[in-house]
Amino acid sequence: MEEDGFFGPLDVLTQDEAKDALLQVQEELEKEKSTRFRLHLVTPAISAIAHHPKLVSAVQEALGSKDIWLWSSDINIKEPQSSGYFAPHQDATYAGLSPSKECLTAWVALSHPVGKLEGCLSFYPSSHKCGQLHHDTPRDKEENSNNLLSLGQYISMKHLGTLPNVNPVSIPLQGGQATLHSFDCVHSSRTNQSSLPRVGLALRYMTANVTQTKALREMATYISGKTESAFEREPQLEESKSTDQAIELGRIAQKEAMRREEANYFASNPGTRVQRSVYK
Repeated sequence: MEEDGFFGPLDVLTQDEAKDALLQVQEELEKEKSTRFRLHLVTPAISAIAHHPKLVSAVQEALGSKDIWLWSSDINIKEPQSSGYFAPHQDATYAGLSPSKECLTAWVALSHPVGKLEGCLSFYPSSHKCGQLHHDTPRDKEENSNNLLSLGQYISMKHLGTLPNVNPVSIPLQGGQATLHSFDCVHSSRTNQSSLPRVGLALRYMTANVTQTKALREMATYISGKTESAFEREPQLEESKSTDQAIELGRIAQKEAMRREEANYFASNPGTRVQRSVYK
């Protein structure tokens, strides 16, 4: 990953395990006032994936550290034969995390398959070496209206043309497989042209050295190694101890964590009020 800025596919779950996790996600999202963000705090299967030994080991190797925390998580859904896509972008742009080179996203396929037809992720090799690139945002709700990114942000063709490799690499996944990519790696994904929903889990990992540069102190989940960081520690939902009380405590933490993350994220670009895939 050091050379290209991304890695995959990585075998994490069996297809049956991914299917079971997807069922839990669907049950959670059907609840009133549910949100697709930070489900690791309220959904036992998602918490288990975030702490999965195979995935954590790969993250430790990629980041060069045993001291790992989970900043956030979110479910990415593209409905069958839909027009939604994710434009070329870098995860670091509005996150406020520093240093961004010590942050990565693990994208786990919960549906099967997630290939080119379904709109799998595509990565621009070595783009993570270019630092933070300029992102444009839409002037109104009609501009690039099918772009699913929260602010409708995108890297223009002009800036994409300056990358070391202008030909993105697509990585098809089977259910339960994952990719890893640096927060600085430019990536995108096309529309889902298949007859089934395309569902993935994005897990945002960072080392214990990372800080939030924005106004509010955010919350994060401890994963491994050093138990202290600049973030307030979230409760961990364990599969074997996922009582109603534990889930309720997780739900309280989820709400507060999202309040802080949303305030920091959208404060990055106060002039832009076009919010597409909004925080709920």
